[in-house]
Amino acid sequence: MADELKYRVIVDHIRSRATAGEFQPGKRLPSVRELALEYSCNKATVVRAYTELEKQHFVYGKSRSGYFLVEDASIKQRGGEGIIDLATGMPGIKPETLSNFEACIHRALEEEGEGLFTAIPPEGLASFRELLSSFLTGSQIFAKPSDIMVVSGVQQALSILAGLPFPNNRQNILVEQPTYLGVLEACRAANVNVLGVRRTREHIDLADLERLFSTGNIKFFYIIPRMHNPMGTSLSTREKKEIAGLANAHDVYIVEDDFCADLEHDSKSDPLFALDGEKSRVIYLRSFSKTLLPGLRVGAIVLPQLLQNIFREHKRAADLGGPALLQRSLEIFIKSGMLEAHHKLLRQEYRERMKALSDACDEYLPGLAARDIPECGIYAGLEVGKSAGLLKGRLFDRNVRIKNVDMGCLPHFVTDNRIRVSVCKATPEEIRAGIAAIADVLKKLPKNGQAPFEHGLE
Repeated sequence: MADELKYRVIVDHIRSRATAGEFQPGKRLPSVRELALEYSCNKATVVRAYTELEKQHFVYGKSRSGYFLVEDASIKQRGGEGIIDLATGMPGIKPETLSNFEACIHRALEEEGEGLFTAIPPEGLASFRELLSSFLTGSQIFAKPSDIMVVSGVQQALSILAGLPFPNNRQNILVEQPTYLGVLEACRAANVNVLGVRRTREHIDLADLERLFSTGNIKFFYIIPRMHNPMGTSLSTREKKEIAGLANAHDVYIVEDDFCADLEHDSKSDPLFALDGEKSRVIYLRSFSKTLLPGLRVGAIVLPQLLQNIFREHKRAADLGGPALLQRSLEIFIKSGMLEAHHKLLRQEYRERMKALSDACDEYLPGLAARDIPECGIYAGLEVGKSAGLLKGRLFDRNVRIKNVDMGCLPHFVTDNRIRVSVCKATPEEIRAGIAAIADVLKKLPKNGQAPFEHGLE
C-alpha cells in the first residue's frame, strides 16, 4: 500500500479506535515508531497522520511526550452510543462545513488582521449588512442595509424586543400556543406579561387573534409562520395576509421568526414580511444557527424605521458591538457560494429524513397518532392522544429522545398530548427505529399520566 493511502488509513483508524473507546483522553497514544511498525510504513507517514489529526483538533502533541486525545474527543465522537436523538433541534456539524468556515476565518484574518478586533457599530459591519440586504432578497425580503441590524442570534433580538418600549405604547406580548420556549424565557426575564392564541394543527384561531389584537393591549405578536417550532406546520398565504391585515388595522407589531427559511423548497412560500403592504408592522428575524453552525450566534433583524434608533440604543447597551471576525468570516462564506452549497445539501438530507419519518409513521402509527410532517424542515409534530410527558419518560428508558410540545405552552394552554420530533441528528434508520419504539410504548401506555415540565431552548 502506498504511503499516501496509509496516511489516510492511519487517520481513520485512530479516529475509529478512539470512538470505540480503545484510546482514552489523557493517555498517551501509540508512538510514531509503534504505528510505523504496526502499519509497515515510514515514520514520516505517521507524523503526517498525527499532524492531520492535530489540524482536526482531535489530538494534540506534547514535547518529548508524544500525542494525546483532545479531552473528551472519544466521547464527542460517540455522541451517546445507542441513543436515538429525535429531540435535538440543532444541526450536526459537518466536517467539511467546519473546514470551509475555518478557511473563511483565516481568509478574513489575512485580509484585515487586527482590524477585526476593534470596536464596530452595534448594528454590525457595514459590508456584511450590504451583503445581507442582497442575500435576503432570495426570500422576498427587500430591505435596505440601514433597515438591517446584526444580532447575536435570534435570542438576543427577542431579549431586546421583549423589554423595548414600542411606538404603540402597549405592554403585553402575544405568542402562539405552543411556541418557541426562548421567547417565553425572554419575556420572563424582561418581566412582561404574555398572552397566548392557540395554533392548531391546521391554522391559527383568527377570530380569537382579532379579539386579542383589539382588546389585549398587545405591543407585538411573535409568530413562526414557516416550519413552526415545535409543531412543524406552516401557515397558508391567505392566513398570513389576514394576520398582516389585522395587525395593521389594530396597530399591533408582528415579530416574524423565519429560522427555517433556508430549508424552504416552495419558491411561492413568501414570509409574512413580504405580505405586509405597509411595510411598517412586521419585524423580521433570521438566524444561521439552525442551518449552519449552532454556536455561530450571528443573526439578522429587519426593523421598521420607527424602531431602528431605539433598538440600536438597547443593543449598544447590551453588547456595544458584535463579533467582527464572525461577521466578516460569514460574509466570505456566503460570497464564495459555500452557504448555498451547504443549504442545498441540507435541504436534500432533511427531505430524505422527513420521507423516512413519514414512511415510518405510515407503517407503525396508524390509529395511534395524528401527525404533521412537512416535506422538509427540522420538526414534525405527533398528536399522541395520551400523556406526552409519560411517553417521553418511557422512551428515555429505551434510549429514544423526544420533546414534549408543552415545553412552549403557557400554563392554561397545556394539553400534554403532543410531541415534537426533530430530524436534525437522526439517520433514516434511526428515525424508523425511533418511531417503532414510540408505537410500542403508546400501545402500552395508560390513558392518563403525568411527567415533570422540561426546559431547553431548542
